[in-house]
Amino acid sequence: LDTVLDGITRRLVLDVAHGLGHHTQSRPVHWDEVTGADELFLCSTTNPVLPVAALDDRDLVAPGPLTGELASEVADVLSGNHELSRRWLTPLRVLAQ
Repeated sequence: LDTVLDGITRRLVLDVAHGLGHHTQSRPVHWDEVTGADELFLCSTTNPVLPVAALDDRDLVAPGPLTGELASEVADVLSGNHELSRRWLTPLRVLAQ
């Protein structure tokens, strides 16, 4: 993690991926791996799983099967409709004034 922010969204996406049975690794990636990938996504606070539609002159399936699955599951977690929601969300009780 020398050059990647170890952010909460990244951790959420990895947790969801593990829950779906996907193996993940945190390691340096060679550019050949990126350019040869079938699908790519980015994650951030505002776009937890953002499909990449093109890289250089090559179109990619966006979202691909894995990206679509992750995006759907992460959205369910963030909306409170997932078994992992309790781990990632803190319920707030708002009092009317």
